[in-house]
Parts: sequence; C-alpha cells; structure tokens
Amino acid sequence: MKTHFTNSHVILGLLLILIVTSCATPQAVIRMNPTSDDVRWNYGQAFSSDTVNGIIVEAAFYKADKQYNIMDVSVINGSNMDYLVDPSQFFFEDVTTGTDSQTIKAIDPEYMLLRLDKKIAQDEADSKNAAVGLAVATGVLATAAVVTAVATADDDNHHHYRSPDPDLIISAPLVIDATDNAPREYASETDRQINMWANSSIRKTTLTPGYKVEGKLYFHRFEKPGKYMLKVPVDNEYIEIPFIQLNL
Repeated sequence: MKTHFTNSHVILGLLLILIVTSCATPQAVIRMNPTSDDVRWNYGQAFSSDTVNGIIVEAAFYKADKQYNIMDVSVINGSNMDYLVDPSQFFFEDVTTGTDSQTIKAIDPEYMLLRLDKKIAQDEADSKNAAVGLAVATGVLATAAVVTAVATADDDNHHHYRSPDPDLIISAPLVIDATDNAPREYASETDRQINMWANSSIRKTTLTPGYKVEGKLYFHRFEKPGKYMLKVPVDNEYIEIPFIQLNL
C-alpha cells in the first residue's frame, strides 16, 4: 500500500520542524551577592569593601546583560601617595571549592574606545570607496547610454547630436552625497557604545591622596554559578571582595 503525501502534509511538517527548532532557551538571570559581613546598601545595591595600604575599593553588582557582568565600583585614595586606578588590572578569580581556579579580567575602556575609533575610520573609508565605485559604474552606464543613442541615430541616418539624459548625468554625485552620512541606526549604536566606555565606565586615572573615582566595570559575561573574588592589586598585595554568583 502506497502512502501519498500532499502539499498540505509537507507544509505541516515544515511548520512543525520550524516550531521545534525555534524554541529558544532563555538566558539565566544572574545575580552576584557579596558574601562578607560588612555590606552597605544603596538603592537596592549591596556594596562591600576592602582596603589595603589606605586604598579603599567598594564594589556592588549592577546587572548582567547579554554580553557583560557589570559592577559598580568606587576607589578612594586614603594614602599619602598617588595611586593609579587601572580597570584592566581588576579581575574576578573563581574560588569555588573543587574547581580549577580561573580569572576573568575587566575590559579595558581605553582599548574598546580605540577599537571603536578604528572601526569608524574603516567604515567611513569603505563607505566612500563604495560610493566612488557606484558613481563610476553609474557614469559608465550613462556614457554607454549616450554612445548607444548616438550610434542608433547614425544608423537611422539622423545626423544630429543627442545630449545625454540629464537624470543619468546627475545621478553619480547624488550617490556620493547620499553615502556621506552613516545610517541612523549604526550611528546611534556606535554613539551608545562610545558613551558607555567613555562616560559610564571607570577610566584609567592617577588618583591623588584624598580623592575618589567611581564608575562601572565590565566583564565578559560568565555563566557558571559559584564563588568569585574581585581582586585589585595594591603594591604587592590585593584588595579582595568576595561574591557568590547565582543563576536564577
């Protein structure tokens, strides 16, 4: 006995495959809670601190998005010497019992801003090159249209000059002008990233005695729940602030 498949059966099968494969698992909701006894609450954030040689660091979990684990951090120089605050020197160490120790370094805002500047410059160059190429191609088409028109006129024994279509001639500079401005969506996303790294994040700063700097630290999102120690070098020692990560 033969089984006959109709178009409706095929379509139904494809829809079922699409539904099954499109079911996405949501990302875990991450929380990082300080585990020390000395916790100060501020607008729902639990800040914990440690000090070494007069350098005080306070840190609290801000949020985890699709890319980053983000911390709010402040550094106070209570010593009698300058102290260099360098975000690239902050790191989390996995101190979960029974696991291999690994470190997750904070992302350097200066490096990210340099990358963005290079990308903007390259994208602008690519855009202008594409515009010139399109303009040249448009000019070739316009010239070809003129030549074809003149040749056709000669074949028909109409001995007069035919000017090219003005719409074709002016199209080339219009193409160049149109590509001078970056797409609005790209520009806004680039501006958002520049603002994030330049203004929201804690920046490399020489901190004089009695002064404070604060901002956000960005770490590449780490999914594994467990115990983590935020560490900051001070001279030959480390400031250490313990956290536990919960995946909810």
